[in-house]
Amino acid sequence: LVVVRTNLNPLIARYLAISDREALTLLIRRTQMILYPTLAILLVLILTFYEPVVKAIFGQSDFLQAEIILLILLVGIWFNCGIIPFEWSLSQGGYPGWQTFLALTVVFSNLMFNFLLIPSWGIIGAAIATVGSMLVALLSCSYLTKKILGIDVVFGRYD
Repeated sequence: LVVVRTNLNPLIARYLAISDREALTLLIRRTQMILYPTLAILLVLILTFYEPVVKAIFGQSDFLQAEIILLILLVGIWFNCGIIPFEWSLSQGGYPGWQTFLALTVVFSNLMFNFLLIPSWGIIGAAIATVGSMLVALLSCSYLTKKILGIDVVFGRYD
């Protein structure tokens, strides 16, 4: 996803610089139409081959217990994969302060979720906390880009 973001950054910056919302929203929708199904397939493949690969490499291993954690994190990544390439839009659109606010919101939500969930749920709580902060990132990015830039990075629409 970082590679996708890196390759799309020049286009995103150009579209924001010239206020071409139509081109940007089309880019968002096209990217999401590729990312969501591709990552869904990868998620299924990773989960399908996780146990046999771990057994082949490590034998009967404690790593097998991590499959539920892997599942939780992969689902969180899948939900966020459509906005990850566009999460720097606020900075690219000339609002680095709001980009910082978004990042701090996600960090503090992760700390809060970890503080609440790890004592009771342990490592599974940490995975759930991470996914919770991913969802905070999704919702916050959607709200802020819509409010500030007039572009909904989740649904590829503009005002």
